[in-house]
Amino acid sequence: MKELIKVKKEKYHFPDHMNVPPECDRSIFIPAYGTDGKQYYYLVDFKSKTIICWDIDTEEMKNYLINKIQKDDIAGVPWNKNFENYLQTILLGHSAQYDNGKLYVSSNYGTFILCLSIVDDSWSLIGEDIEGDPVKVYSATNDIYNNNLYFTRWEMEEGFRHIENRNLPVRLEIGRYSLEADSFEIIDTIDGPDDVHYTSITPDGKNLIIIEMAQDPVHRFPKQGEETNDDYLLKTLENGLCDSQFIVYNLEKKQYHVHHLKDGPAHIEYDLSAPGICYVSMHNLCTNNTDNCCFGTARIEKIRIDSEVASLGFYTDDDFIRIPSHKPFDYDGQKLLAVSVYPNQLHIIDADEMKLYKKVYLSKTKQGVDFSRGPYIYPRIDKTPYSIEYQRGSSYIYLCSIWNIILFNFVGESKYSSLIYNVNNKPLIAMGHAISFVMER
Repeated sequence: MKELIKVKKEKYHFPDHMNVPPECDRSIFIPAYGTDGKQYYYLVDFKSKTIICWDIDTEEMKNYLINKIQKDDIAGVPWNKNFENYLQTILLGHSAQYDNGKLYVSSNYGTFILCLSIVDDSWSLIGEDIEGDPVKVYSATNDIYNNNLYFTRWEMEEGFRHIENRNLPVRLEIGRYSLEADSFEIIDTIDGPDDVHYTSITPDGKNLIIIEMAQDPVHRFPKQGEETNDDYLLKTLENGLCDSQFIVYNLEKKQYHVHHLKDGPAHIEYDLSAPGICYVSMHNLCTNNTDNCCFGTARIEKIRIDSEVASLGFYTDDDFIRIPSHKPFDYDGQKLLAVSVYPNQLHIIDADEMKLYKKVYLSKTKQGVDFSRGPYIYPRIDKTPYSIEYQRGSSYIYLCSIWNIILFNFVGESKYSSLIYNVNNKPLIAMGHAISFVMER
């Protein structure tokens, strides 16, 4: 399988004029994509003031899958895409984890997890041999705990059948991959969803949280080639998205319970000090062919995970839209959440009360969201930060986009500096979710 991927690595230095506060010591990893069909992954190290860029070419992998899978037997593919575009999309980097000098990149339900070494030029693929049947795909986000990479995966073709009948579950494998022994262990197989956007392990290592991000409207979008009108799309908007499964799986007992959430849950962040408390983002969006479509306001729900799942409150607002990233942090004795909000806003939330602490407009231009003709279609490119990271012990937040990384002082509501990390001038068009960490020196 490795011969179907090409990886090239380059290293650069920050521009001489780039100022970095001495307390800003984090490294930020950004998986991005280009208009040329390639992927470009950036590791920006604010401590050493260096940038690593990996050039990733998955064209041969895509072509292999096109030839392998019997597309004539497929009634439909996810996200209302055509078959080839779907296969290209699932190979795009979505998220990553860092562990012991290596990055583990998960794609949009791809057939492998890509391991990149930071200290040298080595790299590897984690995944079953795709020459056999069936082809299996992995959750868009997976997690590392105690030298094990925890994941969920399912058969790609079961996912295709699920598109035509949401009442048909897939055989969802829950597993872990030993980073030391280079070996797989399937912990359990359950009847579950595809479209697992997030597989996460709780900080105590006891439970896996498996989050489906259902992207099917209750009243479906027209298929490609079908005629439509505003009345049809308004009915699609009115009926909203299908409910998603939020699964809590106890690793010791091998038991689980399922909670249903509305409005497209996607990401989970854990409270920094309160055991069992997490914050889950409901994006209220879905993908329709090449468009990202908004179905209404988003929200952050505060949840306690125990023998049952209990909601402890939520935050939303009339202009709380899309929210691609949220991060908990402590500042001046308060628990806060920083959330990126379309268009080009930053909401700071009091995490104890789940109420607004501060709203920051990052530009003077305010673009409205119009639902008069159905779900709102997001612009292909805008300047809303796609990911937010926090510099602990300071007032600085890293605002990450395909344009740059901005060091932003959220207290003074001012930009300290801006780094254009795309120093090799690649034709970037979109990015996955950034992560940040303090690298071992």
